[in-house]
Amino acid sequence: MNRLLTDFIPSVDEIAQDRLTDVQSRLSEILRDQYPDIDISPNSVFHDVVLRQMIYLIAGFEQAADCMF
Repeated sequence: MNRLLTDFIPSVDEIAQDRLTDVQSRLSEILRDQYPDIDISPNSVFHDVVLRQMIYLIAGFEQAADCMF
């Protein structure tokens, strides 16, 4: 039986805080290097609307990949 990566994506509550913090650090570093003019600080519009969702999405896919491989 073939399993898909999406079968392993956890709910928001199942993602460890350590993983979220790690993803946020990596993503923030990339964004600061590529787009230094964008405000990515906590409680900024970009952080609340875009970055937070990206962090959960990436962390969820990473956790799913860990389960699958």
